[in-house]
Amino acid sequence: GTAPDDDGRLSDYGNRGSPVDHPPLYNLRDPPRNRHRSLSPSSSSSFSPPPTERIGHITSLAVHTHARRLGIASSLLHQLHYHLRRVHRCRAVGLHVRIGNKAAVKLYVEGMGYHVADIIPAYYGDGEDAYFMRKELRDEEEEDGGG
Repeated sequence: GTAPDDDGRLSDYGNRGSPVDHPPLYNLRDPPRNRHRSLSPSSSSSFSPPPTERIGHITSLAVHTHARRLGIASSLLHQLHYHLRRVHRCRAVGLHVRIGNKAAVKLYVEGMGYHVADIIPAYYGDGEDAYFMRKELRDEEEEDGGG
């Protein structure tokens, strides 16, 4: 089984079964510029790596049919946003959603403040396109209007 630690991370306790395996958070970098240009010693001395950005990514969110429209997805997303910002120091979160999933798109855009950052053609195995949606994460006092 799993239970949250004091800092909100899931951990295995009692070694019953396998631990929860979460994908790591990644630092995304801008694509390299001038990849094929050779660097002279004078230009390499002033080289600084491109800035990095810590973002989270939601790979899956589902609520059973009989439990929909009860605010469960919103509650899960609020908790996720909080932990991404406070524990993992992420500045943003992204996800892919089927363009045809109108209920999910409405939840993410109208309910949670995501925006469509890109459209990925034929993202899904059946050929359906996906929206790549993104939300900038802010401190909770900013969200509440207090700062």
